[in-house]
Amino acid sequence: MDLDVLRAKNLAKLPPLDSRGFGTGSLTLNPDSRLRAMESLRVIRRVKAMGIPNQADLTTYVKGNYNQGDENSCVAYSVAGMQSTYEEIEHNRWITFDAEESYVANGGYGPNGISAVDALDWEESPGMRDISTGQRYKIATYAFANPMTDAGIQTIKAAIAAKRPCVLALLLPADFGDQFEGDGTCKSDVVTSGYHQICVVGYDQVRFKLLNSWGNNWGIKGIGSIKWSFVQKAEQRGWVYAYTTTDVTEPGSTPFFAEQMTEFFENMPTPQELPLPSKRKRMLGKRKSSK
Repeated sequence: MDLDVLRAKNLAKLPPLDSRGFGTGSLTLNPDSRLRAMESLRVIRRVKAMGIPNQADLTTYVKGNYNQGDENSCVAYSVAGMQSTYEEIEHNRWITFDAEESYVANGGYGPNGISAVDALDWEESPGMRDISTGQRYKIATYAFANPMTDAGIQTIKAAIAAKRPCVLALLLPADFGDQFEGDGTCKSDVVTSGYHQICVVGYDQVRFKLLNSWGNNWGIKGIGSIKWSFVQKAEQRGWVYAYTTTDVTEPGSTPFFAEQMTEFFENMPTPQELPLPSKRKRMLGKRKSSK
């Protein structure tokens, strides 16, 4: 069966997300031999060699947040959140980047999402624009990890421990929209069809901390958390992936799909293998989400 057809059939089995009118907009990642593996980045190899700590927290560097509104522009806005956090880490300054420019320049017009690879290529050149000064900030390269594997999660943890925030694409839990009235701690194990990207800014053994792009009123000033086990649920296969950026050229990096993605699409559940949502679960997302 064609991969996109299988994905669509699997997604149709999942309950919708009540996004409270906010957009999502993540797109799937497809095989591309040019993509690099995050685990081959020198800074991450160094952390792994020293030993990955049980927890790390970059939330003290989060001095603001982004609000994509009802657009399906989470890719551009999560990338902007990642880079703002990194600028605060490296240079003690929170820069608000023009995520909307990146979204529109890469084909976004409201109801559609954009490719993570296109957004990252935009970061390489011409670079994201500082809204205040107009100055552009470029990255040297970017790299991916597969959170469906334990090795992939360890790689993401190593990145955070190295003070490299990551963006994560995932199907959201059913209570994600509820965090406008909550503290951002998502507890639901129900996987919805809401496909979103967020910025990972911390972790412990059970959960990862995230910076969302739905404004200041979601979670605690845009920050929440999700269990690591949630991103490894069977429904996430073929959807979940993570990436980070670096300002240092990394020659000879390991190709992502050649090594890390061997199991990415293997054993993807067929539609009949996914559990049918119960009547109660079907009621989740009764409000129309912005697509």
